[in-house]
Amino acid sequence: MGAGEVIHRMGSRRRQENQFRSARIHFDLDSHDAYASGDDDLERSRAEPC
Repeated sequence: MGAGEVIHRMGSRRRQENQFRSARIHFDLDSHDAYASGDDDLERSRAEPC
């Protein structure tokens, strides 16, 4: 593998890592309000589809 290919692959990896970092911050992926799950409330009001 040539030097140009190494530089390209390392740059691609850095871009991917930056995108994941930005997504973690933007979507707050590291926080959970609870780890427990519960059943859905079937009686809650929902908007009718158009």
